[in-house]
Amino acid sequence: MAERLAIKDTLPETRIFSKRVVIAAAGVRARVAVLLGRYFHLQIIDHETYRTESDRNRIHARAVP
Repeated sequence: MAERLAIKDTLPETRIFSKRVVIAAAGVRARVAVLLGRYFHLQIIDHETYRTESDRNRIHARAVP
């Protein structure tokens, strides 16, 4: 019997796939970093601003004439 020869070379496809996975992972990491940075900014840096606004939004009781 004759030995089967591979018609398709999978090495270039594997390299392309690996590059795409690395690029996609880098994109996901970048987006997560942006979200974490924004979360930190809102929770730590702007905490006092939003706390003050929250206190102002409370219901105030008024006497009905």
